This record gives sequence, C-alpha cells and structure tokens, in this order.
Amino acid sequence: MREFTIDSRDMKTRLACYAWEPKGDPRAIIVLVHGMGDHALRYTEMAEYFMAEGILVAALDLLGHGSSAATPEDFGYFCEQDPATVIVRDVHRLKKTIQAEHPGVPIYLMGHSMGSYIARNYIERYG
Repeated sequence: MREFTIDSRDMKTRLACYAWEPKGDPRAIIVLVHGMGDHALRYTEMAEYFMAEGILVAALDLLGHGSSAATPEDFGYFCEQDPATVIVRDVHRLKKTIQAEHPGVPIYLMGHSMGSYIARNYIERYG
C-alpha cells in the first residue's frame, strides 16, 4: 500500500490517501469513499482482495476522519463552509490524481454508508 497526501478544497488540510496497487498495470481502479466516523484503512482487507485481482483501490480519509483529522477534537468535523461541496471536490481530486497516473484505465466509484451519499453527489456533479 502506498500512502500519499492531497490538498483538500477547504484550503487548509492535507488529506491522507492510500493506494493498494497491483503488480503491473491495473485492469481497473476503484475509488473508495468511507462512511461517517470511519477511515480508509478499515477497508484494507477488501482492498487487498481487489489488488490481488489486478484492481487498484484508492481511498482517502475524508476531512475530520482518520489521519486527515488534525486533532481528536476534529473527528467528525468537515469544514466551515459548504462541506458537501468540499468533500465531493476532495474525492474528485483523488480520482484525478489516480487517473493521471493510470490514463485509460476504467474507474469505478464505491461508497459505503455516508460515502454512498457522497458518491451519488459526485455522480450528479461529474457524471
């Protein structure tokens, strides 16, 4: 698993990101969005399964979650202004980052719990 960061659209936070990358070129990419009070690393076992099948899984700890929360007091807090838009844009930034590394590879979006609502909002905005 590769760890990296991206800048959040809140203009303050570096978001923790993870990529479970198969050996060789991936045959597909899954961008995974976790639920409320959760974090990306909880999905490691599933990501490793997909990785063994040649599928790259990319995920981030959303604002106020996992390693993206600056302090324990920040857990569950997204941002001051328009959090729904900021979070969707953060997911889009992760998708664009991974897509630039693997052009032409099909990308699928997967969300769990609150992440499914974020995924639906993403699809409304970006198709």
